[in-house]
Amino acid sequence: MSNEYSSPQLWRLNLKSQAKKDVNPQDFAIKEGIAGVGWRVEGSHLDSESYMKLGEAKYSGPGQKGWRTAMNAFHFYMKEGDLIWTRNADGIYHLGQITGDWKYETSHKHLEADLVNIRPCIWFKVGTIDKVPGKVVASFRASAAVQQVHDKMVNKYSQALYNTFSKKEHYKVVWDQGHDFLKSALSADDWEDLAGLYLQSQLGYLLIPSTCKKSTLKYEFVLLDRENGERAVIQVKSGKTSISPKDFKKLADQEETIIFMLDSVAQEDDSVGNIRRLLADEVLQFAREYRHLMPEKIGFWMEQEENMDHK
Repeated sequence: MSNEYSSPQLWRLNLKSQAKKDVNPQDFAIKEGIAGVGWRVEGSHLDSESYMKLGEAKYSGPGQKGWRTAMNAFHFYMKEGDLIWTRNADGIYHLGQITGDWKYETSHKHLEADLVNIRPCIWFKVGTIDKVPGKVVASFRASAAVQQVHDKMVNKYSQALYNTFSKKEHYKVVWDQGHDFLKSALSADDWEDLAGLYLQSQLGYLLIPSTCKKSTLKYEFVLLDRENGERAVIQVKSGKTSISPKDFKKLADQEETIIFMLDSVAQEDDSVGNIRRLLADEVLQFAREYRHLMPEKIGFWMEQEENMDHK
């Protein structure tokens, strides 16, 4: 069997933090080297067809959509070589590789952990949220036990990261090279991180953590000038979406505050009054000069860019 995989799918798995008393399914799955879910049926040593028939009878009623979604993934869609993310109750993320077929496991320890529908999986600890792509983090907001993550760049990121942790090239990762590689590779969350770091490090602002909410439509967070307490907000757009001062005129009329804007498209400073443009090239230059301040996921993209330049 080849150790190289092409076109792996990417998944995320929401493991319950507790099954029976003192049994932690998250720790159990990592230690045992499995990806798994529950939905037990009567019987043991079942093949896929037998399990699905019993599961259909027990779990296919109203309010049981989660069973069908999870079983489709574990029985039919998930393939050897696919990559899968999970996290524990302490917010530590793990990245795993599916290494075999579905199995129904009813040993005492699997029943205790309520993980009976399983796939063998080799896990590596990635760490805290700053090392994890935003699309992966966001996927955990859904209640489904398992779901696919559809994002080309995040998939490639996961492949390259798994290669790094395993110290073996399981995946041949080929990047779409170009002058604006870093601009296109960074996610919306990455750009927000860069904006916050730049404003604090270079322009003397302090970020108010409680304002970093997704509920605000016109800005990402609120900052204060560390010298005079002057308030500021910022709006960030990624990809090919551009923003202009006219988008913030109404906000500027309502609030006496500095409004910063950052997107990866604008090439000229079109600041108007208190509405001020941050240019992406300047922010990226800051990131390169202060590499040690960058979150690891941004540092990862910078490393890929450097590798391209050296080829």
